[in-house]
Amino acid sequence: MGRKKWKPSGTVRMYDDTPGVERLVPVRGVKARAYSWFTTKEALTGTDGKFHINHNFKGHVNYSLKWERNDFEIRDKRWGQAYCNGPRYKEKSWQCDIWGNMTRMYAIIHRAAHRYYYEDNAGLRTPPKRNQMLGRLTIGAFDWDQVEPNADHAAIKRWLTFPEIRIFKPSRTCEELYSTTIHELAHSSHWELGSNNDFFFCDLIVKESWARGVQVAITRLEYPSHSVSYGRLNYTGVVLDMIDGFGTTNSWSWWDNSKDEWGSPSIHKSYPDQVSGYTIRQIEDALKGQRTWNGWRDNIKNKYTNETKNNLDAAFTYWNSK
Repeated sequence: MGRKKWKPSGTVRMYDDTPGVERLVPVRGVKARAYSWFTTKEALTGTDGKFHINHNFKGHVNYSLKWERNDFEIRDKRWGQAYCNGPRYKEKSWQCDIWGNMTRMYAIIHRAAHRYYYEDNAGLRTPPKRNQMLGRLTIGAFDWDQVEPNADHAAIKRWLTFPEIRIFKPSRTCEELYSTTIHELAHSSHWELGSNNDFFFCDLIVKESWARGVQVAITRLEYPSHSVSYGRLNYTGVVLDMIDGFGTTNSWSWWDNSKDEWGSPSIHKSYPDQVSGYTIRQIEDALKGQRTWNGWRDNIKNKYTNETKNNLDAAFTYWNSK
């Protein structure tokens, strides 16, 4: 009598230590694998973190996670593909609960990238896809805590073997790592928006203000109370300002004790906020072909009908003075 056939399955979760969450959450869209001898089969986890591999195996299989999708891959530092090697089981599902170590960092980066690429992303364009570039977008996860900044992005590495995005400081909270990943992915998306030279020669204040706005907009879809600081030069709040992130009363003042990608403290701000009603997709579309702060502002004014657009000059002047 032959050995019994069975189909591997399981659940992938990670412990989210963000204050107010502090529980195991499903990891969506991760590639789970089962292999035995020369046969490897894969399946993606669903919204509940569960996976079912539609292949009949006989005997034992080795479970694992491969942190990649068609459009992006996560690396262990510069070179190696990031994996999570699981148990060897026979006729048993795998309950994969991720608590710490670098696997935790891979899972957080994956959650952020998966959201930006394949889930609700506030209506924004996705970062570069595989058919828009050579190979996948690469994100390197580094176990370096004593470095500055928290992450970086270098589009030129798209044509090299190094990761285009590097994420550091794995000891940070899940929300912080998630937010940082979104910020760097926003730079990649900006690069792909128009001519490559538009990104390379773009004013730094435009690059960072845009990435800051995307960082908040997408991260809040996962962490609704997410906030950032605007204490560092060029990392402005102009995007949320145009969307109405700060309200449209005669003035607003706000103190945020969080820190930005560079660890800079937040600052107190107060000014008459009279711009509202733009969508983040409109603001993104107005970036196309623009390299300067004032060019971006003028393109927003010229492209869209908005009753508050006459106040854009004041808003852009304010944020450029911080």
